[in-house]
This record gives sequence, structure tokens and C-alpha cells, in this order.
Amino acid sequence: MKKNSTLNQTLLKRLKSYALTAGAIAGAATVSDAQEVIYTDVDPDQQATAAGDSIYLDLNNDGTDDFLFFANSFTFASGSVQRVFVSPLGDNAVQASLSGSYAYPYVLPAGNAIDANQSWQNIGYDQTMAWQTFASTFSGEYGNWINVTDGYLGLRLDLDGQTHYGWARFDVSAGVATLKDYALESLACLGIEAGSQTSLTATSAASVSAVVGTDVGDASNGTDLEIDITINAGGDANVSEYRIFVVKAENASAFDQAAAEAVAAGNYTAVAPTGAAINLTLDAAANDVDGEAITSNRTYRIFVWSGANCDDSQLNTLSAPSEEVSLEWPAGLNESNIPGLSIFANGSVLNITNYSTDNANKMLSVYNTNGQLVATETISGASSSVQLNLASGLYIVTMNVNDAPHSHKVFIQ
Repeated sequence: MKKNSTLNQTLLKRLKSYALTAGAIAGAATVSDAQEVIYTDVDPDQQATAAGDSIYLDLNNDGTDDFLFFANSFTFASGSVQRVFVSPLGDNAVQASLSGSYAYPYVLPAGNAIDANQSWQNIGYDQTMAWQTFASTFSGEYGNWINVTDGYLGLRLDLDGQTHYGWARFDVSAGVATLKDYALESLACLGIEAGSQTSLTATSAASVSAVVGTDVGDASNGTDLEIDITINAGGDANVSEYRIFVVKAENASAFDQAAAEAVAAGNYTAVAPTGAAINLTLDAAANDVDGEAITSNRTYRIFVWSGANCDDSQLNTLSAPSEEVSLEWPAGLNESNIPGLSIFANGSVLNITNYSTDNANKMLSVYNTNGQLVATETISGASSSVQLNLASGLYIVTMNVNDAPHSHKVFIQ
């Protein structure tokens, strides 16, 4: 059928633009400025007839035909047969029922839903819209489109792996299908109502309600960080994927929706929605959003991004940040030094100097690298030496200095 070249190029640019901008700044619940029904009035009407005229429908006007409509007829001794068919091309499909190996497209009334919840057929041969047999001894009819005026056909278009929905309006009589107009929803996966020229309201992905990060290990990598995600009270509504972002605490105030959309794959952890709260420990190779390995002696905040089922970044959402989580080594201890304080080991003897300006007793604790307390000693005075009967290895010594806890790594031989 004849195409309007200006409309073709405009629509093609729009569709490509929407595909390329998936992942841009977003967050609104409705996106009237980012979605659009592209409507085409076929003027003059086009017909598929038994005389050999066919209709090749290019639903998105990109120069590739998406559906073929044709009619044929034949006669026999006592009568004739008139038939109208539709054939989806490529991976496209028609809203239809399946009976055995035969597909029969539905006639939809205006306002009927055309979306992923419907019955879609893409069989390897033609689908019967109307089949009428006229004979002196027998008459029969097959298909839903017998003598239909202003019926709507639901269409599903596969465009570069994304699913779009549309409709086409037909009159069908004996051996003739007349195409009057058609429309396509430009936002991937959002349904359309038969006959409508306006988009449905798109719903944002449900944002999670709480995120907690906990220091649980001493491997100095992602396995030190456990994440607990509390989902929205409404569940995983319209969520196709969660992404966990680990952000250095000093950068968290600047991390927003735009920043989340720009984070490279490999610098976040993707999680499938389950309908329930999520608990996981990150992978050892997990990175923060800057592409740097998660490590000990850093403080982070955690964000969770909710990706919408529809591929439009304006429907994605970003959670509020978690509280700060410090990855200490070992977990629960924070190594630090103060001027003058010296803690070191000589063989199995632990030496502590310049730790106090008073003579008050102080408690010294020794931990192994699993965070387990393995020894305690009470010391006093300005310096002390303590014999430790421990296996050779790395340990953490902690004590209070000026009412603040301080810890140091030592190697006992």
C-alpha cells in the first residue's frame, strides 16, 4: 500500500529515539510526554480482494512489512468459496484463538484491551479471518470476520526485540477486506485500546521501602556486605528487575536517578523480583558504582533501583539511601592510629606503649581474623608487655584510649 514518506521517517526516528533513551533521567508515575499513539488514516481505503489485490501493512512505517492481508476464491460445480486471511510476518502476531492447528483472529470492539494478557498467535501459515462457502447443496462459514463493519484487529509488533501493540480497523465482506486506519503505541510493552488514539496511563515501577547494608565478613571484598531489601507494600508491581548500587558515603548525596541510569553494567548487582523481601550477600567481585572493588576500611551507602516492565526510563524509580555501613576489618572493629600510641608484637610478646597519661587499668582485647575474641588482658601504666599464648598468625588488638576504641593489626609468631 502507498506510504506517506514524511510520516514514515518521523515515526522511525521516534521509535529509535525511545529505544536509545532507555536508561535516561526519569521517575514520574505517568509519562504523557514520553509515549504516544501513532495513528494513520488510510486514505483512500485499501482493499485485499479475490481479484489479486493484497495489503502489506507496515505498522510502524519503517519500510519493513509486518502483516500481509489477502483474499482468494474458487468455484466448484455447485458453488464457490470466498476467503480472507492475515499472515503475521517475522515474529509479529495477531490477537486470535487457536483451534487445532488453525488460528482465527478476533473481532475486537472499540475500547477492548490489546496487551500482553491476550491470546496471541503466530503460526507458520495464514490465519483465517473469514471463510464462506456458497453452494446449492451446502453453505458454511468459518472465522469471526463474516460480514463485519468497523471491526478492530489486535496486532503485536516485534521491533528490535521489544514488543509494541497496535490495532487495524477493517470491513470484511465476501472475499474482500477493507483497511480503514491503524495505530501503534510507541512505548514498548504498553498496551493500547482498540480504536484509541491516546496512550494508556503508564505506571512506575514500585520503589522499595527500605534498604539495609550490614558488614558481615572480613574478606575485604563484596562478600563482606549483606543487603536486606524490604519491598513496597504493594509488592513488585510493574518491576522487571532490581539493581543494587553501592556508593561511597562521601558521594551518596549526589547520587540520583540520572546517576543510577548511567551506571555501567558490572558496577551494580541485578536481582530478579520475587514478590518478597530480598536478602543477599554480594559477590566477591562486586564493584561500587565507580567501578572500584568493594573493600574494607570504606564507608558506603546502598541504593536500590527498580526497573519498570515497560522499557521507558521515566517509569524506573530509585530508593532512598541506606544508612552508612562501614566495612571494618575484622567486622565490628575499625583500625585506626593515634599519635604516640604504639602496639606491636615481638614473637609472641605484645608490647603497648604511650597509651595512657594516667595509671588507670585498661582492658586489652585480642581478636582473630574471624572476629572471634581469643584473649583479654588488663594493663596499666604508660607501657606494658603481654605474653600471648596464641597460634602464629594475624590478630587484631583493641583497647580504649581516651574513652574511644582503637584497634591495630599485629602478627604473632
